[in-house]
Amino acid sequence: MSNEFWELLSEANEKSNDTAWKDKYRKTITKPVNPNATTSTSALLSKLYSIQGKTIISGQHEYLEDSKLFSNQIASKTGYEPMLKGMEFGGITGQDATTLANFRGWLTDACISWAKSKGGMLTATYHAPYPGSTNTWSNVQRKTTQAEFDQIVTVGSAMYNKLISDIDSVAVYLKKIQNADIPVLWRPYHEMNGDWFWWGKKSNYKKLWNIMYDRYTNYHKLNNLIWVWCPNAENQYAEDISKYYVGHDSTDVLALDIYNNDFKQSHHDKLLKVGGGKLIAIGENGELPNSDTIKSSQNKYSWFLTWGKMLTDNNKDNAIINTYKDSYVLKLGQQLDMVNKIANGDGLKGEYYSGVNFDKLSFTQIDPIINFNWGGGKVNNTLGPDNFSVKWMGYIVPLYNEEYTFACGSDDGIRLTINNQKIIERWKNGASSSSGKAVLEAGKKYPVLLEYYEGTGNASVSLQWSSKSQKTEIVPQNQLYSQ
Repeated sequence: MSNEFWELLSEANEKSNDTAWKDKYRKTITKPVNPNATTSTSALLSKLYSIQGKTIISGQHEYLEDSKLFSNQIASKTGYEPMLKGMEFGGITGQDATTLANFRGWLTDACISWAKSKGGMLTATYHAPYPGSTNTWSNVQRKTTQAEFDQIVTVGSAMYNKLISDIDSVAVYLKKIQNADIPVLWRPYHEMNGDWFWWGKKSNYKKLWNIMYDRYTNYHKLNNLIWVWCPNAENQYAEDISKYYVGHDSTDVLALDIYNNDFKQSHHDKLLKVGGGKLIAIGENGELPNSDTIKSSQNKYSWFLTWGKMLTDNNKDNAIINTYKDSYVLKLGQQLDMVNKIANGDGLKGEYYSGVNFDKLSFTQIDPIINFNWGGGKVNNTLGPDNFSVKWMGYIVPLYNEEYTFACGSDDGIRLTINNQKIIERWKNGASSSSGKAVLEAGKKYPVLLEYYEGTGNASVSLQWSSKSQKTEIVPQNQLYSQ
């Protein structure tokens, strides 16, 4: 980090309420800690800051042996793929050096191809075995004394040399990703505040982190890494996260691994405090986070990453579907630039009339979405069940620069006007679905008027949209404004 950053940090207590100071501080921390970061890496970090609080990026971890197993399961259940793919460079099943190198090579090539062709993001972790040992899970979890760890982080020792050899073996593949001009959210030596990995609960853990940071940044010139420091959420097994924080000068993002549905507000708030305003994320999760909670009170998390088979072991299909159908959750194909076009709408203003020709105004209300099925019942105590009409009016904000298809299911009549152009008119009795098209620009507000009447019998009305990039869905509240 620059001298300017440290000067600003020293003024934090004195000027934390100063708007100009806060603006300057935020501009400084949004820069990568590596001053030589590639343009695409700096751009990604900047974009992540720009969308913070507006969305959460969906992520799924894949194992070393298969780069798309669980992402394909999500797609088959929801019609969407996660935006963020988790890579694993650790060998934990006893692979020899040649086999592990082959797996790493295949995984790297597949992820580069995926990121390039589909515009997805990559994050990577490394379940490193104890330096110099075989590639088994037991060696990742080897019980290691403080004295043994001290030898590993002592420059020039035999164990240090073995550590460097292991670190260098992964750098080969990160360089390949860098050569493809793809940034990586790099999350090494995670869950260090627990004692289940050989690097866990060590008083000088920061030395290990700094060894890798220096080796990758200054020796290997890996300038495509966004450095993600990731403890476990505090619990009876995992200590105070601040005790192991490696510092602002080598951390771009702070993340938490959260399991057993332990999405406490205190976890979110403390991580944000330790980071001093840096980005925060959910580094790993078993259960999917609740979208409503994320939106309302934990909206600083930038992404989540469901861990491997826990996608289906820990989550029922309806939870997976609900998460990926939520418009707040960013999926593959919905580019980061598009997020700033995600609105914060309140819905459309509905004027409800008695009579099928808007004869007498009964009441008005803001309707978040248009998706009603009253059947043969009343709208409320003052209106219905038959011979009534509604005008919904306001503005609609598209997400893409594309031709949109709008579909209205209605029983009975329906008319839809977008940008003062009538695109649907079926003003007659009976249940039917009608559609019309409009070419729209992303992020722009267009006036919308939806007119509906109910004669007799069942009553229902809905408003959906779709485009080349937009899956068919009820137009969400975020994209509708009453004024």
